[in-house]
Amino acid sequence: MFEFYLWGVLIISIIGLLMAFGLTRDCFHPLMILLPMILVIYWYTPWVLARDGQLDPFLDIEQRDFVQTIYFFGVVALLLGCFAGSGLRQASFGRTDRLTAALSSPTLRSAGYLVGALALAGWCVTIVGVGGLSQAFGAAYGGGWSDYGYLRDAQLALFPAIMMLMPTLVNKKSGPGFKMVLFLFAIPSLTQGLLGARRGPTFMLFATLGMTWYLYRNRRPALFRMAVSATCLGYLILFLVTNRNSIYIGSSFTGLDYDVVGVLTGTQAHTEQYGSSGNEYIYGAGSILNAETSNHFFWGRRYLAEILVRPVPRQLWPNKYADFGVPELEKNAGTGGKIFHETLGWDGSVGSAPGIIADLWIEIRYGAIPAMALIGWLYGRSWRMAIEKGGFWILQYVVAVVLSLYLIMQTMEAVIFRFLILSAPIWLIWFLMRRSSRSLPGQVKLRRLRVA
Repeated sequence: MFEFYLWGVLIISIIGLLMAFGLTRDCFHPLMILLPMILVIYWYTPWVLARDGQLDPFLDIEQRDFVQTIYFFGVVALLLGCFAGSGLRQASFGRTDRLTAALSSPTLRSAGYLVGALALAGWCVTIVGVGGLSQAFGAAYGGGWSDYGYLRDAQLALFPAIMMLMPTLVNKKSGPGFKMVLFLFAIPSLTQGLLGARRGPTFMLFATLGMTWYLYRNRRPALFRMAVSATCLGYLILFLVTNRNSIYIGSSFTGLDYDVVGVLTGTQAHTEQYGSSGNEYIYGAGSILNAETSNHFFWGRRYLAEILVRPVPRQLWPNKYADFGVPELEKNAGTGGKIFHETLGWDGSVGSAPGIIADLWIEIRYGAIPAMALIGWLYGRSWRMAIEKGGFWILQYVVAVVLSLYLIMQTMEAVIFRFLILSAPIWLIWFLMRRSSRSLPGQVKLRRLRVA
């Protein structure tokens, strides 16, 4: 059954890719973005691990069958939900509607400046707090730090700021000063990604810039160009992860490893985090089996804690997760880790992530399958709203896309708080713009009539 469902993931994903592009003719359809990552974690990685015998120390035949069955039906549910949300009709390009044109308004540009300035200031405080750039990125996997979580996460708000400024750049209404500001807002993600060797900020920045450039103009790149760009970005991300211990200020950059395939299967021996038990597939399988063996599921408590408890500063509520009943969130987001030894006989690597399906399973067990369908529906629906209604739905869809790497490869906990930070400024400003007569989208059409 393991082989059947393993190759089933490949077949159903290829069918999903062909249908998504063939029916909608849109290379930005959510399945065109999600399915390549799905294939990496739920087909390619276990295929290589099983072929080379690397699953044997961790999973027996029965355990592999059980886990891969869950993964297969999770992928199927994602596909069905996404098609249900996006529809099967072709997308229309080439027309910029009035809601999208309103994104170039001075009000939105000013809001982008304000949000970006505050976020940049917060990031600078975390860098100064550790002694400057040389100290922050003078060691592998570096970065700034603050005891206050709002400051540590402030740089995430730079992404909605960039999204709100990009329409001005796309419409060629920007001067050198504007471009300099946009570059300044990109610096934290560039340094975190390229000097801190972090895949998340790297993917988020390039995905934000690339997708907004096309979506605001209601255009799409050629499929071949999209494939080449995605391949190059994927290689860059894997290169950073593979050479994480060699990339920092002051490094000689000697001995860089350009063969990045091993990091997918956990065979890179130069870092503990990507040892065999730290591989996403093995660790995810361990999370599922540990939950089943111990009969310990969270039933939504971890996700609720991310919404209700995490925003409360630890200075005001020191034992907030324990008091809420989820002390496990303090270690590997409650996914298991070293406690695997008690139920499975081997330790999960600290700092590893199980992937979205395993994370949903340990949260709501069999509810993970309909939850995957719901996630697919939300992605599909946001895409359809972005191409048909435009406006701030474009920003919301870009937010969903830039978080897709965290969603597929890590956990819902890694997505929830980022989603809130990225989306809150967007919809708050949209609400304020609608209340302002000077910025109502309808005024765009009115101005055009006056010109005529």
